Amino acid sequence: MTPHPLLRVARPTLRLDEIAAQYRAAFGFEELGRFVMDDAPIRGVMLGHPEHAYHLEFTQHAGATPPPSPSPDQLLVFYVPEARARADAMERCLAAGLRVVPSSNPYWDEVGSTYEDLEGHRVVICSRDWRALEARNREARD
Repeated sequence: MTPHPLLRVARPTLRLDEIAAQYRAAFGFEELGRFVMDDAPIRGVMLGHPEHAYHLEFTQHAGATPPPSPSPDQLLVFYVPEARARADAMERCLAAGLRVVPSSNPYWDEVGSTYEDLEGHRVVICSRDWRALEARNREARD
């Protein structure tokens, strides 16, 4: 058994190739795999970094109606505490066509920047260090 589980976040899209290209460009993700299920028929692509414990999967169902609109509170949050790396990530998001939007939760505007992809899904580049936040939360509970 793997000591730490791998997380894959999957979501449907009507624009598989465009959304995959946007996330590759914005986050430097690699294409880890691609599939076609002829009997379904579904196509998909998995993106991520081979050494990280998370992947994004986008699927496109032939003849599907558009998926429901995302809630502004459905977020992918990337914790990037180092200033230069965060500035680079923010520049890549803009260059890839994500647009800056105000967050529906003011906390995210205080600690980062929220971006919207070409289908309206939101991503936050957070200035905080997750480990520091977790340690503070642990202290508060004790």
